[in-house]
Amino acid sequence: MVFELYRVKLGYSYNALVRIDSVLDFYRSIQYVPSSSLLGRISFALKLFYSIVRRNTEKRSFGSLVEPFLQAGFIALPWSQHPQEKVTFITFDNVSGKFLKYGKSCRAVASLKTEVSGVQEFTRVLSDQSGWTVITPEFTEGEKTSEVVLVYPLVKAKRSKELPPISFPIRDSLAFNESAYFKHTYPIIRKFCSANYLAINDFVELGVKAYGDEIVGICSMHGDLSNSNVLVSPSGSILIDFEDFTNEGINIEKEYFDFRYRFDREKTFEIETALDFFCVYHYLYFQSKHESEFTLEKIKISEDNISLNI
Repeated sequence: MVFELYRVKLGYSYNALVRIDSVLDFYRSIQYVPSSSLLGRISFALKLFYSIVRRNTEKRSFGSLVEPFLQAGFIALPWSQHPQEKVTFITFDNVSGKFLKYGKSCRAVASLKTEVSGVQEFTRVLSDQSGWTVITPEFTEGEKTSEVVLVYPLVKAKRSKELPPISFPIRDSLAFNESAYFKHTYPIIRKFCSANYLAINDFVELGVKAYGDEIVGICSMHGDLSNSNVLVSPSGSILIDFEDFTNEGINIEKEYFDFRYRFDREKTFEIETALDFFCVYHYLYFQSKHESEFTLEKIKISEDNISLNI
């Protein structure tokens, strides 16, 4: 099936693709727009209206595994680094909306299977922690094709400005440079940054020399514990998006949440302690893992500061 979709520029390098068949679909798309602010919704509505008037469209087909979920209006958010491999959908119909993650490459399928593992682990970890919920998706995998679909219900919730009380059970303690986390992440940063981002590469090397012997707690790790992945609803806090989950993580996620909240808004961060370095290190690993050239190109970094010129 080929869809004719309206293109909406979201910012950075992201585009949304929107299926609109009626005025009601337009109204629903504004309700479900991926923005938590009124200003963001208004901006999306104006851009979408302009796209409809100008017939700014793009024809796209998606895999057979996901098409049964796309019978009504929807917003498609292609993965910015590899838009043909993975797409997030927000669907809306007369009954209720759904949130879908769809992958159709070995890399994307592996990422979504990691999400399922993360959901299972954090359902266990948070089972005795009051006020937390992890939503389990419906999981469908293609029998003959490399495709996976995760289907979540849409929930009414807002992004959290602060991380609610949470604990991560520590299984062991090791030097940072002896941990499985370091042995997995360090080569990824080196491989991606050594050729094109020498300042980042040098920063990481110097930081590892300075703080590599620091003892860290070993625990399960969400991997992207930021403001956009912690939601607050009337029934409590909801943890989402486990594509970067690992069982062999380090205990920095509370600090990382605070770092990301500040850095995403202020675009600068002072590095004064080992924990500060570990948070910045994880951010650089995250960007390298996802091949986020748009972000890495705009980073300026020194021994005691990181800034983002966006």
